[in-house]
Amino acid sequence: MPYYANIGLLYYRTDLLRQYGYGEPPRTWDELENMAVRIQAGERAKGRREFWGFVWQGAATEALTCNALEWQAAEGGGRIIEEDKTISVNNPHAIRAWQRGARWVGTISPPSVVGYKEWDALNVWVAGEAAFMRNWPVAYVDSQAAGSPIRNSSI
Repeated sequence: MPYYANIGLLYYRTDLLRQYGYGEPPRTWDELENMAVRIQAGERAKGRREFWGFVWQGAATEALTCNALEWQAAEGGGRIIEEDKTISVNNPHAIRAWQRGARWVGTISPPSVVGYKEWDALNVWVAGEAAFMRNWPVAYVDSQAAGSPIRNSSI
């Protein structure tokens, strides 16, 4: 994998997916939300009060724009400016996608996620305190670093 590919990736804990009976990672945002809720509840029941289902970049930066566009596209919310030059973001699909992201804050994502930049999400992830993380390919290096508690149990 190229070290500096500029694509958003969903990282996930293979060990936790197996432990909670999931044979594969989520294919939709709805599946991610359901899996994150279950895994987070299970880990917190074991005493891991700071464990979160999903961490991502929520600060007012390019990364949040990328996240919002990924959510919008996955929900069928259009391309912002369509081929016929109409603006399409004010539609029920895009609105539903962004409302879902807002609902995650304080539920499967920490309340402070609204200020997270890439390294903030990565720090929670590398500490082993999240089931899923959206980040860039460079985060893989830190995930697999010697001494990382999630080394060899995350993709």
